[in-house]
Amino acid sequence: MALGIVEVLRRQDASASTCRPPPARDAAWAPQQFCLIASVYGAKFAAMRYATSIEPITVLKTKSAELVRRTRRSGEPIIITQNGRAAAVLQDVETFEQQRRALLLLRFLAEGHRQLNHGRGVDADRAARRLRRRIEGLRRAGTTPA
Repeated sequence: MALGIVEVLRRQDASASTCRPPPARDAAWAPQQFCLIASVYGAKFAAMRYATSIEPITVLKTKSAELVRRTRRSGEPIIITQNGRAAAVLQDVETFEQQRRALLLLRFLAEGHRQLNHGRGVDADRAARRLRRRIEGLRRAGTTPA
């Protein structure tokens, strides 16, 4: 499933608000799920132009404040090279946190999908009843759900 997620990320169209599905082998993928996740978390999954975002490590050493401003302003990471090879990525904290939240939600969705495929799903009415009972139990115990 992780490969499917990577393929979805690569196929996100930067110029449109629609998503394209990954190859046919992942037929259970729902485009609206990924689009919703991307819009809820504001994550930028568009194809990036890495050729304009590559800097040698010497530039990082001499112009670090400028590189931080650039990545903060654009929201795109900067690839730092050492001896001609990619060595590190410089990314602003806000974009990093957005991508981590989106990745965590995608992992939860993938786990839910896996559980459904193994017959461990629960219908919405039953899940709502369980949730109401759990909240009621917390209230009786004197704690309130966050």
